[in-house]
Amino acid sequence: MAKPRRSLQPPVAPQPSLSASAQEPEPKPQPRIIWSGAVRGWVSVLILIHVTALFVGPWASPPPSSYLSQQVERLYEPYLRTVFLKDHGYRFFAPNPGASHLVRYELLDAEGNKIGEGRFPNLDVHWPRLLYHRHFMISESLNNVTSIPAEAPADDAPADVKAGYQNAVRLRDAYFESIARYLAYEHDVPQVKLVLIEHGIPHPLDVAEGMSLSDPSLYREREVGVYQRDDLLLKPVAPKPTEIPATIAAPPQEAEEI
Repeated sequence: MAKPRRSLQPPVAPQPSLSASAQEPEPKPQPRIIWSGAVRGWVSVLILIHVTALFVGPWASPPPSSYLSQQVERLYEPYLRTVFLKDHGYRFFAPNPGASHLVRYELLDAEGNKIGEGRFPNLDVHWPRLLYHRHFMISESLNNVTSIPAEAPADDAPADVKAGYQNAVRLRDAYFESIARYLAYEHDVPQVKLVLIEHGIPHPLDVAEGMSLSDPSLYREREVGVYQRDDLLLKPVAPKPTEIPATIAAPPQEAEEI
């Protein structure tokens, strides 16, 4: 008995009837949201306030900053704190970035003899990069709190000037004690000396003539003070301002990325 032959052509899909498609309702267009002129104006004002706040944050904080930026920040402070844009520590670096700073510390015995030393930030120790950055912020803050006049304001100075100077001195001493206390207990030594190292930026003409970024002439040292361990406290024995020379220091063995 002969088998029926199969067709090589694919089956044709049934076509929908014109009468059925004609009965389907057409999709309705989506309604457009039309804002009035007043609403558009208020939204534009809010966007302008937020964009301005994004600029004011790094413009005024952290110090040093201009008087104008501080006054504008005071006006925006409630909004900056609400949206977490206050005191983040970021700033515009261009077009004139300043010098960067390291902290070198000497570990001393009870007689004042050096028994060890170290520095931070240190690429060989502080890793990953975020940990290095945290120590870099500590050294930069240490430099900021030391940027106060060596002499107190005159007796006839305004009361707010005297109060501001005393607050700056207390902040400086508290910062020194905090760093030195940690180092003294971390290394179990009776005394710690802190030295601030400033790493300057060479002039473009000097770089063009072959000066290295780690040239010894770019490093300057300034002694911060010697701290003595006394139970849970470290009492600063800071030298007088006239006894703090700015000397040329040799660069670290491996150039720091600062």
